[in-house]
Amino acid sequence: MLKNEKYPLVSVVMAVYNNMEEQVLRQAIESIMKQDYENIELLICDDGSTNNTLQQINEIASLYDNIQVFHYEQNRGAAYARNLCIKHAKGQYIAVMDADDISEKSRIMKQVIYLQQHTEIGMVGCKAQFFKEKIGDDLVICQHVGDSAAKQPDARPRP
Repeated sequence: MLKNEKYPLVSVVMAVYNNMEEQVLRQAIESIMKQDYENIELLICDDGSTNNTLQQINEIASLYDNIQVFHYEQNRGAAYARNLCIKHAKGQYIAVMDADDISEKSRIMKQVIYLQQHTEIGMVGCKAQFFKEKIGDDLVICQHVGDSAAKQPDARPRP
């Protein structure tokens, strides 16, 4: 577990709209909160949900000290919600997380280390593994994208 000045703050931003499965949202948030890299803040914006999504977010967020919750009264779209979170972010780095994704425990650490070692790089991403699971009425199909043995994140050079 890493947390000190050598390890810069990472702001993770998440947009959420009309979440239907609290367990999926909880898993997404917990996968960020349980990262090997601890110097993280999670900023979540409920994008004008018309169901109990904001209540779900607040209940989960109440378990942690480093989650901030924002709320739009009307749905404006994921880009607006993420940008609101970015506006309030304090981190040196910004990481985007979707409300229905689960991050590998070492995701943030790998990305920070890569960015610190390659200062010419301005942005990193990660590979994805889709899984097959019944969630409500939806069937999620498993598909692996990329090489699971990759030792570094996908990277884009700075302009």
